[in-house]
Amino acid sequence: RRIELTSYAEWVLTPAAADAAHPAFSKLFVETSWDADRGLILARRRPRSSTEPPFAAGCFLAGGDRADSFETDRYRFLGRSGTPRRPAALATSQPLSGTTGPVLDPIASLRLTLNLAPQESRTVTFAIGAGANEDDVRKAADAFQDPASIDETFVAQQLKVISDAKFQAQQKENERIELEAEATANQAREHARLRPGLGPRALEHRSHD
Repeated sequence: RRIELTSYAEWVLTPAAADAAHPAFSKLFVETSWDADRGLILARRRPRSSTEPPFAAGCFLAGGDRADSFETDRYRFLGRSGTPRRPAALATSQPLSGTTGPVLDPIASLRLTLNLAPQESRTVTFAIGAGANEDDVRKAADAFQDPASIDETFVAQQLKVISDAKFQAQQKENERIELEAEATANQAREHARLRPGLGPRALEHRSHD
């Protein structure tokens, strides 16, 4: 059985607020390229000023698989009247165009063709990595070519999520205890203020009796 798997992601590479305010403008600063040796789509954001930190991201197949073709131009992928649910790229048997550069609307799309024998199964992992520059992204892609590293990463991430959840729960419990202790202390002070005879001086006086 022949199966084609095609991924699709839209690059932003800027804070969510900036993208929401001016999405089309933000995308003008994203430039894409293709690392054929790694089967890696690279996207970097061209700095708008000397104070803006560099940033890059990449899309690749982890575990040693290599894409048959790729696309980074959203218009070419979707077509004139296509949508992400029904893109023109999936309505044809032609490979993805492989367009790169300062495209107007950057995406990351990888296509992999699998030929499976009866009862055969395969696991395919599409991955996205990010870093301060393109070399960081290349290192990430290299690190995940071993299938074992994928499982290790997912397990480590799950453990981190559990650990973070426990830490946050403990923080909330500590805050609750502190608030209850403070409320109790405030009630005691208010009670002593309303009943002077039970205050510290009265108790001290009674002790001398």
